[in-house]
Amino acid sequence: MGHPRLILHVGGAKCGSSALQSTFSAQPRLTAPGTPDVVYAALHARRGLVHGEALATMARSQSFGYVSSATAQDLLDLNRSFRDRALSDLRGLLANHDHVVLSNESWLPRCDMMTEMGLLEDLGEAFGVFAVVRPQVETINSGWWQWGAWSKRPLKLEVWAKRHLPQCQWHSHLQTWQQHPACTDVAVRLLSRDIVGDFLAAYGLTPDPGLPQGKTSNVSLPGEVLRLFQRHPDLRKGRAVIDFALAGFGLGDQPTPWVVDPDLAGQITAQSRADNEALCAMLPEDQASRMRDAPGWWSGTAYADRSLEPSQTQPAEPGPAAEMQARLMRTLDDVKGQLLLGPALSGDLSDPLPAGADADQLDARNAALAAALFHTATALHRQNAVG
Repeated sequence: MGHPRLILHVGGAKCGSSALQSTFSAQPRLTAPGTPDVVYAALHARRGLVHGEALATMARSQSFGYVSSATAQDLLDLNRSFRDRALSDLRGLLANHDHVVLSNESWLPRCDMMTEMGLLEDLGEAFGVFAVVRPQVETINSGWWQWGAWSKRPLKLEVWAKRHLPQCQWHSHLQTWQQHPACTDVAVRLLSRDIVGDFLAAYGLTPDPGLPQGKTSNVSLPGEVLRLFQRHPDLRKGRAVIDFALAGFGLGDQPTPWVVDPDLAGQITAQSRADNEALCAMLPEDQASRMRDAPGWWSGTAYADRSLEPSQTQPAEPGPAAEMQARLMRTLDDVKGQLLLGPALSGDLSDPLPAGADADQLDARNAALAAALFHTATALHRQNAVG
């Protein structure tokens, strides 16, 4: 049996999805000339099925640089006529291409909702599922800084981890997709540095020679910035796009804080063992061997050498706050210098506070500078997208 023509990349969350979506959104051709072609498309909640130059243009206008399909809930909420139009457009796309890829990293635990929507059933086309996974402990630590630390009702890490862990029982969710009547193939890969190459290899596709390799996206911000966000939650709440806007500016040297203590790591690995054993049996042998040999899947002690930090908000310190101010101001000046037209920096931010200023004063200034950098970087992105 050949590979499915319709491929759903369903996640998992915090497992390289943004890197895949960024590459697919930007590249008009993913496979080598003369080989089966792949078109990336998105089921958009307002614009319907988007692909080709329309999708690339939309991606360039986004601060995060890519387009993905809508969440299962948003698709479920579509009215019947809108859904039918998207269905017709998807049929047309499948008729003219060897493979069509749709992607949303939150679909993995939402097979039931996607089924309730009915689009896949009404399409009358077999589909395959592609997923990338990583050890649950790493997913929890990364997910804390993506969602948990910024929840509207702050939770202790242990409580948030307990609630989030069921979403990371990868085999359980993959098995549900596997049982869908129209699903003919489930391809699972362990997270690597080249998710795009892993995807193409899973379907026997030869990558275009010009395709960028090993691209990453949505990498967590430096620890200094994440701690600043914790002390000033309005910077982050409701606009995760700030992570993308500030990434790559070199605003700090510290890695993402590791907050999962050995006891919690042990609980997570113990509760995930049965699911992970079933997952291991689902993988190709090379991947299964790699998983069996990676202690992070099986034991909390694999993380004992991580430098543990508190998950709670930490107070600002004068020295690091002064360094952060200098970095933010240099970066903001550089970004503003690239704007053809932009507002001047407000007077109360144009002059630095002295290095000997109170830590809380410096920290408040840094929060204001970070917000200004976010808005300025967003304006520059829009300028470049239009240009």
